Amino acid sequence: MQRLGRRVADLVARHLATLREQPTRRTLSRAEADRMIAGPAPRSGTDFETLLAKLERDVIPYHTREPHPGFVAYVQSCSAFPAVLGDWIATGYNFFGGAWVVAPGPTTLELTVLDWFREWLGMPKGAGGLLTSGDPPRPSPRSSRPVTPCATTRHGSPGPCFTPRTRLTRR
Repeated sequence: MQRLGRRVADLVARHLATLREQPTRRTLSRAEADRMIAGPAPRSGTDFETLLAKLERDVIPYHTREPHPGFVAYVQSCSAFPAVLGDWIATGYNFFGGAWVVAPGPTTLELTVLDWFREWLGMPKGAGGLLTSGDPPRPSPRSSRPVTPCATTRHGSPGPCFTPRTRLTRR
């Protein structure tokens, strides 16, 4: 696990370190992508180095680099190295922050960060919210996109995006 983790960490670190030299966007036609990536389901496992090499050659190069300094478009946020590390830790430990009883440490951290945001934004004591990973570029019925602007509205009525059951602050 440590050896594989180091390979992934090196891959991501190299990407972030060379971001300015990479193209902002590189794309493929569907036919080209299918030729490079698609195929029948494998009948047996493949070693990690082979899979990583395939990702590096045929998958990873073909995307828009949102953290690129030349990218100014539709995405609200992008990954930064500290966020990558945080996601890695959260995924590795499989934290469930949906109930205090199973994760009082991570839950307290989230509440503390929300209090910092409240203070920085000049919101009144008792205002709250939740941390999200952002919105998808194209909203789906399960998207948080309609809720996010309402939840972050600083003044005024919350309007029609809230139902009587919606609760975005802690008591």
